[in-house]
Amino acid sequence: MENRKVVAIVGAQSVGKTTLLKALKEKLFEYDRLDSFCFPHSSARTLPDIGLKINENGDEMTQLYIASNDVRLYLESDKSKHLISDRSIFDTYIYTISAFNHKQVKDEVLYIVFVLLQKILSQYTHVLLIQPEFKIEDDGVRSTSENWRTEINDLFLEFYKEIRSNIYLRNLFPKTKFGYLTGDIEMRVEQFFREIDYKL
Repeated sequence: MENRKVVAIVGAQSVGKTTLLKALKEKLFEYDRLDSFCFPHSSARTLPDIGLKINENGDEMTQLYIASNDVRLYLESDKSKHLISDRSIFDTYIYTISAFNHKQVKDEVLYIVFVLLQKILSQYTHVLLIQPEFKIEDDGVRSTSENWRTEINDLFLEFYKEIRSNIYLRNLFPKTKFGYLTGDIEMRVEQFFREIDYKL
């Protein structure tokens, strides 16, 4: 597909990624464009059902399982359609850094996820970061720790800073544009289509 948009909406837990994705689907449906997009979806909600730890307790098996699933979802996506994902290998890499910093994963696991990040994220045209702007709502699954969410957000911001200042890192993702989404849901929807240069 020529000029295919491959977009990752990224950010810490409970910042509104999935809510935005739902709003984007509704907007695309309104303009009869929904069938031009695919939406590979990965969620940590069911991981405890197979014995994996989530949130602050995520360990090596958790991160490796999620990373492999991120790769699978991208590879199996419909290449004849634009792609929007509310979770990607980028999120997994950031959460793996957090787990590494807390000594929950070894450096070889972090390296494996980084290699996968290089392979997959380099195929994305846009990465759009949502930062925490609202209080966490307890859904019984995701972490309600504001401190941990701030830690994860800081890791995203650190990567964004590095991608702009580190030539080696920038060259790993030559086609990928890194941006931000802010404000209420209507503002984020408008910013999203402007950022990816897509006219409805």
